[in-house]
Amino acid sequence: MQGLVSYYFFLRVCIVVILVWTISACHRYDFQGIIIRQTPRTVLYSYAIANGMARGRFMTKPLYLAQEQAILKADRDARAALRFFGKHPSRSTLQQAGQKVENLIGVIEAQKTSSSQIMR
Repeated sequence: MQGLVSYYFFLRVCIVVILVWTISACHRYDFQGIIIRQTPRTVLYSYAIANGMARGRFMTKPLYLAQEQAILKADRDARAALRFFGKHPSRSTLQQAGQKVENLIGVIEAQKTSSSQIMR
């Protein structure tokens, strides 16, 4: 009977040690952010999402003329970079296309407006 109790006690201690070790390992890990390797599909999918974000921004929020022009220019640049990658596929053109899509998202998310700009 005494051996059975000590066995369950030992088993519980082992489970607690394993749980504490697992939790401490998670906290000890230094997260540097999510790293997503750019592939043609991820860049194209990101562009499709960014384009939808731009459409939603045009539909829901009043924009200043300069904001509209900035979004349209960033969208045009992203599409041009994607087309260029399609014609000349390489790692550098893929990175350029990805950067242009990121720039488009940045322009869409920018909330800075000036009161001197003309609203349409």
